[in-house]
Amino acid sequence: MDPIIEAVLKREGGDSDRIADRGGLTRFGITKPFLRDYGSEGQTIESLTIDDARTLYGVFMKATGIARIQNDVLRGVVFDAAVNHGPIPAIKLLQRALGIRADGIFGSQTLAALPYLKANKLAILFCTQRLRLYAELVAGNLEDRDRDGIPDNVEMIRGWINRTCIQIEGLA
Repeated sequence: MDPIIEAVLKREGGDSDRIADRGGLTRFGITKPFLRDYGSEGQTIESLTIDDARTLYGVFMKATGIARIQNDVLRGVVFDAAVNHGPIPAIKLLQRALGIRADGIFGSQTLAALPYLKANKLAILFCTQRLRLYAELVAGNLEDRDRDGIPDNVEMIRGWINRTCIQIEGLA
């Protein structure tokens, strides 16, 4: 078992179908679009097992290029962001942390830039970029889909920050 995938499964939990969550119905953090892109034909969210999720996440990590990141801490924070935001935004966050053009493609330019910063420092820079993204998400959308008087993204920010910061605890 891959400890990075196991950590994401632990953070994602089982089923979720919160009105405030734009991902819609998820199982182990896997959405219907994710399943469509990386799953087997005929596979459904409702029938997904934890072993299916592990397999899908392994396929996803390889397909996005994230598996090519050698350092476990850095690969873990980028993978978690890719599950949470999608691969293109996560790779753009990595590219911004690296100080290179952010095109969302994990190609030779991104791979070549990785060794120029210590992996732990790069993980912290990446998470800083991720926290900025969360701030933009909150500021840019004050919709209250569940009609509880609190904007949905404001409700989510505490968990998003915890999710990001727990991964880099002790690196500084």
